Amino acid sequence: MSIGADLQQLNSGQSPYIELFEIQVNDTDYIYITNYIEGFGSSPEAQFNTLQFRDYDSPSTVREYFPVPAQFDGIEHKSEGQFPQPSFTVANILRTSSGNDSLQALLGSVSYEDLLGRKVIRRRTLKKYLFGESEDSNPPVELPRDVYYLDRIENETPQFVTFTTVLPIDFTGVFLPRRNIIGNRCPWKYQGAGSDINTWERQGGCMWRADSAINVAGNDVYIYVNEDDEYIISSSVSTPTYSGSATINNFYKTTQNNLTKIESDGTLTTGQSSFNYWQSLTGTASTPTDGSNDWRRVRTYDTFSGSETMNVYTDDSYNSYYLSGGTVWKAISRSQVSSEAPSYGPLWERGDKCGKRLNSCKARFQVNPVGSLNTSGTSGLSVGDTIIGQTSGSEARVNRISGSTIYLVNITGDFDSGEGLVSDDGDYTGQTASGSITTIPAAHNSAQEYKVLPFGSFPTARVFQ
Repeated sequence: MSIGADLQQLNSGQSPYIELFEIQVNDTDYIYITNYIEGFGSSPEAQFNTLQFRDYDSPSTVREYFPVPAQFDGIEHKSEGQFPQPSFTVANILRTSSGNDSLQALLGSVSYEDLLGRKVIRRRTLKKYLFGESEDSNPPVELPRDVYYLDRIENETPQFVTFTTVLPIDFTGVFLPRRNIIGNRCPWKYQGAGSDINTWERQGGCMWRADSAINVAGNDVYIYVNEDDEYIISSSVSTPTYSGSATINNFYKTTQNNLTKIESDGTLTTGQSSFNYWQSLTGTASTPTDGSNDWRRVRTYDTFSGSETMNVYTDDSYNSYYLSGGTVWKAISRSQVSSEAPSYGPLWERGDKCGKRLNSCKARFQVNPVGSLNTSGTSGLSVGDTIIGQTSGSEARVNRISGSTIYLVNITGDFDSGEGLVSDDGDYTGQTASGSITTIPAAHNSAQEYKVLPFGSFPTARVFQ
């Protein structure tokens, strides 16, 4: 009798239904678990019996499956619409470092994060078809396998860890330079291939400079972004309290109440206040909020100078940021006054940190700093015009006009003092540059949507090969 005929019987041929899971841990190795727990073993080290089943590709090889509770939810088989993304949940209660009684023990030094982008295979059969049972056969008798990739960690608690999985059918066999397209995150080391790194030391394809700088009109402009894709600006930038009016690209603050501060001794103090910082994207007078098309949330950093106050809250998005040694750091753990420069450890983590998403890449490579240029006048100039220097050949687009000062984006090169400004159709505007471009502080930027991201950016990329 076939397994299909067995399963059509209500008692499945009086043989228990078995689910087996194979989790890939590196390019060649897997761990093997089952949610079927039969009974106690012969020793304390092996409290439950293991199951054995023939390998799918090499039936002469017998695999041993350890009893670790696990299950798939949301598996669907359909021919149209969006592909399903089932959840794969595994028990996380025992986190021993040896033995085979938990997922972590089987993984050894492999972390849950290391599993992302790897395969998980579900095999289904009846107990009588297992190796050593009454109807064991070569090749093994089983239902069609389900193969997915572990895409992200959906939830992790002391009791269980849940992964979101994706079908390999989406991108199987699709390769970009040295990348396998199977996930939803950038696989490359952040700043691993910056132009300021020796050629032989570069890793991957992230060409963002190690000092987070871009060159605009001959000046280095520093672009710091946190893992939530929010720009981190210097506290020296003017951030007046928002009072009902806004100027495009300028910054404002609003008060945030009811925060809980983590004191230096670990105690909590409620009812604390801090600030929300915002950049106006349109100049529209509307209340700053997350999700508004008129506003973008930013964070601020101070320069570390020797004895700084670190504020840490239960909502860590309001924690203090400091610039030290060319890197922006974020205070963690607890509030205190620190005299030691920030470094990796229990009190600090890197604040300028890539979120590994497409928007993380866009926030850096599509940044569009604003520069100001004093001119002899603005008659004949309009917002949106592209101007070109008659002698320097520099180009820029007019973003805003204020008096005799024009604010520019899409800046290529710098203007010479006294040179004439012509439009992109070659007509002289009647105005001249009264100096060179002054680059406004780094965070005055807007998305430059047409700017190409490196290697087409990183949608659905996970494994760096």
